Amino acid sequence: MVERQTKVVTKWCKQRKIASHAARSRFGTGAAVVALSLIVVPSGYAQTTPSQGGLIRSRPSLSSREIAEVYSEGQTRDAEEQRASSSPEQGRAGTREINRPGKATEDVAREAAEESGGEADGTSKPDEEIRRLVEQLGSSEFAERERASAELYAAGSDALPELRKVAESAGDLEVRLRAQDVAEGIVSGEVAGRIDEFLAGGAAPAPGWPIIQQIFGDGVRVRELFVELSLRHTEVLAALESTTRQREQTFETLLSEVKQGMFLEGKLPTGVNAVALLLLANDPDVVLSNVDEETLLSILRRKGDNQLDREPQLAKPYRALVGGWVLRSNLINRVDVLAFTRDQSIPEGLELAERTLEASNDVYALAAVLQTIVRFGDESHIQAIEPLLQDQRVINNQFFARAGELEVQVRDAAAAALVVLHEKSLSDFGMKDEAHHPLAGLVLDRLALPKESPEQRRQILQKVEALSGAETGDDASDPPGTTE
Repeated sequence: MVERQTKVVTKWCKQRKIASHAARSRFGTGAAVVALSLIVVPSGYAQTTPSQGGLIRSRPSLSSREIAEVYSEGQTRDAEEQRASSSPEQGRAGTREINRPGKATEDVAREAAEESGGEADGTSKPDEEIRRLVEQLGSSEFAERERASAELYAAGSDALPELRKVAESAGDLEVRLRAQDVAEGIVSGEVAGRIDEFLAGGAAPAPGWPIIQQIFGDGVRVRELFVELSLRHTEVLAALESTTRQREQTFETLLSEVKQGMFLEGKLPTGVNAVALLLLANDPDVVLSNVDEETLLSILRRKGDNQLDREPQLAKPYRALVGGWVLRSNLINRVDVLAFTRDQSIPEGLELAERTLEASNDVYALAAVLQTIVRFGDESHIQAIEPLLQDQRVINNQFFARAGELEVQVRDAAAAALVVLHEKSLSDFGMKDEAHHPLAGLVLDRLALPKESPEQRRQILQKVEALSGAETGDDASDPPGTTE
């Protein structure tokens, strides 16, 4: 089905002469070429006023926490309706319609009637003129075949039932190929019309737009993103309006596809892949395994384009989606997730660090917490950090031929964090200033101290104690055989 969509939209691109080389190189598939090429189509939405059908711009106001409420509201639907939407018959019908985004509603109904052996309500069998034109697709005269193709294309969706029937059953290969080509041309025209109308401020060409609009707001780039989602991930948009169970299943399927592309085919995940997965993962009732989270984190790190991070209309809501998932991440992946929030400047990392400080005593998790608090926190976090000045566990150690063995203890990182939060210079307390990094928070290796010479650590901790008034547990740092 993806191949069929690619053929349809690529043909539409050729018809409109907008499939630029730059767009093809950037997105790699026919579907994406359509979406990005639409940016330069002179649809008029940027110049027209709302009263003339132009696009009304609106900004999203949802925080990462409020996004979860969007999904909670969707779960209040009638239980009977939920059972109906998850029934096998309804699921198959929904999938059939979703996978053909270019079809008009009456065309879907007509096809359903054909498949069931009947006729759609309010429609009749193709008239004699359409049948005559379809027969002429096999004419021995080239001009007559071309003329019949053109007239059938002009007939639009009314000709589709007969064209599809012939494309499947005609004995003449030439007739089958021509019928299929004309049918796909008609569908691509409908796709083009619906997308153009949507980009100009009209109705959405696929399900899921109300939720996308709540999260991203409205605007030219938001609608272009929705077009990309509807062409690549219509099943995700449909799942947004379905049940949590459907969102879980869709997440697993999409995650598997993206992972296969990454590790088996060498394809970088795209920003659209990331948005599609995050839209599903932000349902607070969707359960993600530790492995799923690791894979999602890898995708967010590796996505091949950074448009979502820097485009004014998309950056803030995209980051809110990331933040919503971050707040739900599993404790076992906490070190990696906190590192990701620091690298990507995701402010929800601070709340996650506060939770981790209360929930975990793991030495590496505590180190990540301290780094994250330095990255995002302020003086209000000083009191929570002070007890760690007594923690002598080793975070890492290293050996140098000249300096001997160096190590970083939890209390070393805590001391550095307290100095930074007090807005003091690390060098004034016997530590290296380069240990404070604008993105990493703290570079732990730069805090390493000689294991066999505890006096340096003692002096640092005493200065920090004087600064914060905290108990440092200096007895444990005394050299062997010495006393206070």
